[in-house]
Amino acid sequence: MSLGAGAAFTAPAWQSVVPSLVPRRDLAAAVASNGVGVNIGRAIGPALGGVIIGALGSAAPFWLNALSNFGVIGALWWWRPSSSDGHALPAERLISALVIGLRHTRYNPHLRATLIRAGSFFFASAY
Repeated sequence: MSLGAGAAFTAPAWQSVVPSLVPRRDLAAAVASNGVGVNIGRAIGPALGGVIIGALGSAAPFWLNALSNFGVIGALWWWRPSSSDGHALPAERLISALVIGLRHTRYNPHLRATLIRAGSFFFASAY
């Protein structure tokens, strides 16, 4: 349960990096590829975890996950986002940003439908 909660908190941060990694014209394909990668991981991950647990014990997947974070830390240390040529938006307060996002979701039927489908999928896959 705690690993899933941690993933729920980190996923938006990882997904927000995608627009910085690809040109704007390739953004839709990059977001779709990111989603495919996540779903492949959900499909293959449990089977691979079972094989690792069977071969190396129940602590092995956690150690492998910890070691894999060194690669992520190295990539983040090496990566420098390109400077934006556009105008930067002013900083926004968390609560007001959440209120604006919820209001936008409330009045955007396509976004609301997408979020309901995604929430139903995640809820059904968790239970």
